[in-house]
Amino acid sequence: MKKLTSALLSLVMLMSVLCIPAWAAELTDCLQPAVRVNKEDRTVTVIFKANETTTNGKFTVKFDAAQLTCKDAVAEGTLTNVVKTDNSVTFSYAVSSADAIKAGETVATIVFSSVGEWSSTKIRVTVHEFNDRERLNASLHVLTINSAPDSPTFPSAPSTPSTPSTPSEPKEEVTTNPDGSTTTTTTDKNGNVTETTETEDGTTSTVVTDEKGNVTEMTAEVSKEAAASGTVTLPLEVETAESAEEAVAVEITVPATVFSVKVEIPVQNVTYSTVVVLVHEDGTEEIISETALTEDGNLAITVEGNVTVKVVDNAQEFVDDDMWAKNEIAFVTSREIFNGIGDNKFDPNSNMTRVQMMTVLARMGGADAYGADWAEKAEQWVKENGVSDGSNPKANITREDLVTMLYNFAGKPAATGSLAGFTDAASVSAGAVEAMKWAVEMGIINGMGDGTLAPQGEATRAQLAKILTYFINL
Repeated sequence: MKKLTSALLSLVMLMSVLCIPAWAAELTDCLQPAVRVNKEDRTVTVIFKANETTTNGKFTVKFDAAQLTCKDAVAEGTLTNVVKTDNSVTFSYAVSSADAIKAGETVATIVFSSVGEWSSTKIRVTVHEFNDRERLNASLHVLTINSAPDSPTFPSAPSTPSTPSTPSEPKEEVTTNPDGSTTTTTTDKNGNVTETTETEDGTTSTVVTDEKGNVTEMTAEVSKEAAASGTVTLPLEVETAESAEEAVAVEITVPATVFSVKVEIPVQNVTYSTVVVLVHEDGTEEIISETALTEDGNLAITVEGNVTVKVVDNAQEFVDDDMWAKNEIAFVTSREIFNGIGDNKFDPNSNMTRVQMMTVLARMGGADAYGADWAEKAEQWVKENGVSDGSNPKANITREDLVTMLYNFAGKPAATGSLAGFTDAASVSAGAVEAMKWAVEMGIINGMGDGTLAPQGEATRAQLAKILTYFINL
């Protein structure tokens, strides 16, 4: 038998004409609150019942101290802890499996005393843990407590779970976040939640979640001020999907006057194989090969105009990638910059040819270097775009040739690095010196570990995977 104080039972049983109901939102799949207001003794009672059998949990009830004070708080089972502050109560409970709290039974009860005159107030509930599940989706919920005298009476039988009444008007809550942004949360009568966040520089995002906690819509609008900085972090977080079909589309809008801007997308559970997929107007989709992974765990892309994107895990499985370049192999193959050789093999230690490198860069540049004539298409693209002269296509590519192609692909940026620290610096070909200085300066090339650059050494597929990963993430 679960414990409940006799005074509290009496309070619940005596609620009749003076006991006025309050709207109570369902707390995910975990808890269902029953809320009662007694105007005679000016108390508000919230009884949390389990929606499923539970043995352990932790949740916080936060309230407006200017409206309410905590009079009593009781948790069922073996009480681990009850922590009270001026405006919150945190419950922790644990029971044995034999004494598990069953669905419909009381988990905890809190009684508030009202302060002064009030017509409505809000109680916010955050579920931290429930049956060993942590930080549940949509765990923050708001109970709007209404003391209006014309509210209908609440059923007096404590054993019958209450049926929440439907609010006629959407509920709205505004929160200031630690980074200075503000989030406005609106819940409609069907339980759909819309969160609109605005940063200090005016960039906004909107996330719509249905009554089951599923995200159904995500949009972001980059402000002119933010775009002027060159890089914008969107004020939302996208969950990685296992496939494009399961992913939620994110619509990103940028100012019409901005030619291009680097956009960082915060992502849950990001890995080296997480990619951004571009959704074209005709519904076709393609992986953005230059999806960068930032130090903060965001995915970064450069956009020119409005785009719609998805975030997907495009991991490829190989039987021979358990080596020093495993992460980099996952990075390039998930972006389909280059693939395995078949039979689930990547062949990391084999050499790359010059035409294979040309093809990698041509595809990164947006060329259609596919099909039976992929090599011809790649050679034509690199020559037209000044990346390479296309010579010796079947020869294995050297480290200095690889770096030179990357340098040309990047637009031949000014290089201030030095090769003086390498014992074989003099062996770098004259036409590759600036490219090699740039590569060393940017950390794309770090040498062979013995103080040499080995510029004429042939590059392996694993080495290229690592170099391209560094290059894309610059």
